[in-house]
Amino acid sequence: MISVRIVLGCCLLLLGLPNSCLGHKPSDSYLRIELQGDSFVTEWDIALKDLEILVGLDADQDGNITWRELRHQRQAIVAHAISRIQFTADGVECCPRIRDLLVCTHSDGAYAVLLIDTNCPPKPRSLKICYSLLFDVDPTHRGLILFNDGQQVTTHILSPNANTVEIRPGRATSATPLAEFFREGIWHIWIGFDHILFLLTLLAPAVVVSKDGT
Repeated sequence: MISVRIVLGCCLLLLGLPNSCLGHKPSDSYLRIELQGDSFVTEWDIALKDLEILVGLDADQDGNITWRELRHQRQAIVAHAISRIQFTADGVECCPRIRDLLVCTHSDGAYAVLLIDTNCPPKPRSLKICYSLLFDVDPTHRGLILFNDGQQVTTHILSPNANTVEIRPGRATSATPLAEFFREGIWHIWIGFDHILFLLTLLAPAVVVSKDGT
């Protein structure tokens, strides 16, 4: 088994890499899902550079994507995003709706933030997510999921060969193994800062367990 200290050391070493090494970050999107009361609060960050490929954003072709251009393509963005993700709660397909469109910044540039109402049945015992954004265009793309049910936080990687995950709120859920996160990082060659943050998020519980001796 890989030592937690060794892997943590590797992650910290990667954090010390110059920005030039982090500049070639591979394509990822970030899906944060939090159970609040009976419903899920969901945010989905998608890189503007990826949306430019998928739906076209830069209307004047000047190399810059403005807020106006992003808002102008809101309908196309929403339609494409909704067609590439599926939520199923207790076997019932949910009807997600994009509530708002915002912007945030990651290490590799600007991202559109989709605030999603999943409209799933209340208090589901299981939530299944099927993800296929960009896989037909870029097979190296990955969907990174951070799920918080108020009791535990789990992280998952979705890829063309493993594009579905089932999460059980309030129960022990099998997260993506740490070795898989590390392998994905090495496979991408130039691991990005955001990938490392996900690695450290996954490592935190492991470090606590190690100190407790269990």
